[in-house]
Amino acid sequence: MACTGETERGSRLLPPPEAATAPACGPTIGETRANTSLVPDIFLIGETPKVTRVIESQQGYSAAILLQIALDPALEEYRSIVKQAGYEILNEDYEGFEAEIYMREGADYVTLQLRETACEDETVAYLRVIYEEVGG
Repeated sequence: MACTGETERGSRLLPPPEAATAPACGPTIGETRANTSLVPDIFLIGETPKVTRVIESQQGYSAAILLQIALDPALEEYRSIVKQAGYEILNEDYEGFEAEIYMREGADYVTLQLRETACEDETVAYLRVIYEEVGG
């Protein structure tokens, strides 16, 4: 689906065109005043990546990043970038509409989850880092 918000009609699940409103593209994640500097630059891919949430704890942090790139090219770019940056990829999972990369940086565990949004050229990335003192 293109980012116009238009959907195909004919499904019993969709209202008639006159009753429809165009869905907004991207996830409904609000802005944050959290420490976005925790997110390494290598995870900010695409034209205008936007860190929309960061939650920090003693165990590590998690972040949500809105990417202006489709899921498949995002996955390929992340695979290349994390290997070049020295991350050890432990496992991957890809199901067409979502993907995960499980890795380590030194002793820290890192999970990157990629999810499609309502737009074919947007992806949301969920980054989770667990510090070595906790995971080890």
